Amino acid sequence: MKKIILFDIDGTLIDCMHGQDCISEKTKKALKRLKEAGYYLFIASGRPYCYITKDIKSFEFDGYILDDGAYVLYQNKELSYHPINIDDLKLIIKQSQEKNRACIAYTKKKAYLFNVDQELINYCHSFKFQDEYIDYVDDIKDIQNDILKLHVQSRNEKDFHDMDIDQTKFYSANDHEYFLNEIYGRKYTKATALLEVLKELDILVENSYFFGDGLNDIEMLDAIGHPIVMGNARDEVKSHGEYICKSVSEDGVADFIENSNLFFNK
Repeated sequence: MKKIILFDIDGTLIDCMHGQDCISEKTKKALKRLKEAGYYLFIASGRPYCYITKDIKSFEFDGYILDDGAYVLYQNKELSYHPINIDDLKLIIKQSQEKNRACIAYTKKKAYLFNVDQELINYCHSFKFQDEYIDYVDDIKDIQNDILKLHVQSRNEKDFHDMDIDQTKFYSANDHEYFLNEIYGRKYTKATALLEVLKELDILVENSYFFGDGLNDIEMLDAIGHPIVMGNARDEVKSHGEYICKSVSEDGVADFIENSNLFFNK
């Protein structure tokens, strides 16, 4: 019987905001045990490919759901790819030009930077942005095609709050400290990507598991067979879990894998 376990990255496997930028050895050991037992292991993250660290790649996960579900890889081959409709982005791009906003557009494996200063680059580096994927452009029109996700940074608080984003078409995670909008299309999510992966691997939804902690994980938690929420998650997210494990700082993933009796027969 085939089974799959998917893992969010930030707040689940690592915690860059609190200095943990690699998967702990305890968690790696637990993940290796799952692989040896025949489980498929996937990453399911809002991160674009250019934020996937060498540490995570070195573990050799079976696949990746990236850009909040818009880009899916299985055994290093593209399983699905859903760029945002360019017509839907025209207003955001127009506003960015008019308000002198910085913009980073993420495609499959590239990051196109327009009007970006070092402060924003440093912010991205705090999440392990990989410089080898960067390409600078002189005109925002040069980054209109095949976009999976956008970072748009306003220059002041007023422009940040005036940012006009169609909530029916986009999901926006906002960082108020940096006046930053992180923008995804709403049509494709981690949950829609999950269904694509289950179909490809011929796995029943009841044989699927997901560890997550963020607001953008809620659709996946509701779609997965067995939703497992990190102890460091908000109560709003925890309400969508079948199980609550310990926090990322307590190696919650490893602890749950080894002690829940859910994955291995005792």
